[in-house]
Amino acid sequence: KNFKGAIVCYQKALHIRRICLGDDSIDYAATAFNAAQSLHQEGQLDHALYLYRDFLRVAKVKLETNHRDIAVVLGGIAQIYQKQGKYKSALELYEESINVGRAALGENHFEVAMLLNRLGNFHFERENFDGAIEAYKSGLKIERLVLEPTHPNIIVTLGNIGEIYRESGDYHSAIQSYMEALQLQQDRYGLYHPDTASTYNVIGLAYDQMGDVDHALKNLGTALGLRRKVLGDHHLDVATTLTYLGRILYRKNFVSAAMDLFSEAFEIRKSKLGNDDGDIAFTLYNIGLCHQAQGNYRKAIECYAETLRIEKSVLGENHKDVAMTMYKLGEVYKAMDDFDKALDFFQKTLRIEREAIIEGRDHTSLVRVLVEIGNIHLTKGSLGPMMEAFGEASRILSSPEISSSALPISQRLYAFDIACPTAAPAA
Repeated sequence: KNFKGAIVCYQKALHIRRICLGDDSIDYAATAFNAAQSLHQEGQLDHALYLYRDFLRVAKVKLETNHRDIAVVLGGIAQIYQKQGKYKSALELYEESINVGRAALGENHFEVAMLLNRLGNFHFERENFDGAIEAYKSGLKIERLVLEPTHPNIIVTLGNIGEIYRESGDYHSAIQSYMEALQLQQDRYGLYHPDTASTYNVIGLAYDQMGDVDHALKNLGTALGLRRKVLGDHHLDVATTLTYLGRILYRKNFVSAAMDLFSEAFEIRKSKLGNDDGDIAFTLYNIGLCHQAQGNYRKAIECYAETLRIEKSVLGENHKDVAMTMYKLGEVYKAMDDFDKALDFFQKTLRIEREAIIEGRDHTSLVRVLVEIGNIHLTKGSLGPMMEAFGEASRILSSPEISSSALPISQRLYAFDIACPTAAPAA
């Protein structure tokens, strides 16, 4: 849709109608309504908000209190408030838009379902999963009454419900919702369709999250085959599925197979995104993990160093992903017995992790870095810095913010080792 061209036309029409009819006319308000929706789609939120409000100014005088267009505009303003972080005002307007829509159109109208889905999206973004499920299911009930059985809106709502269940850890319910959506997609589009492939992909992710590796690999493999056939071998969605498959294989210790998949994903992303995109950094990080696991430390360093360069450029110097990559560089240099370089990277990681604590993030990453620093000082015979690092780690572990299961401690207390899980590959 050519929203930019529409906006130009609407602005000309607004000017003419303001001069000829006045800005209190219903025709002026109708054009303001249309222009606001186009501006909203183009991301010109302030101008859209101004015209939405201008429409309401006229509509509340010229139209019935419970008019369909008023409901739509209230919902549009709510979306803008949501983007602006005005969540309380947004929620109030979402609920008002639904009430007006029901009064104007009746309980079982597809536009009421649309308004309910907007409310569901709001709650989903705010991680109010109960509120989101309630809104989506209310919308789904209406959609099933008034739309054809395989209508795309029903498929989307089922997918949204599945996403909420997956985010909240109810993987069985998520898979059930995804499978229902998948059946409708196959009935409507057939097997070889991008949306069908995407649903197979997310079903695979849900199985992976619930620990069912066999079903995860099966569904992700199906998704990969469909995406290759429908989208071509060099599509970014193919790279995404390759990454998910590689992540599972890496965790199952099929490192060489994981490396092959990550490498193919890297070539696709590099050809589409260039050298400096965040997804390139994630993919190089994954490849670095594989090299590190295979003992190819020089190649691991090359991958992590390039990852670090991109992350600093894209995310900033103090992002948690930057800290994780520097930590991995410290691990590799430590494995190569280059303790000075290892210590340098661990100390740089420590600086970021300290700032993360101030921001309220998890303490366990800080403890992990302190223990690595302490162990290096122990190896070098620097007892003062060693005790300082271990002492700080001990104080954090003793604090009420850390649960006993948050960071398991090994039995070799002399070395103060802490057994940390291997970092999972980035998506």
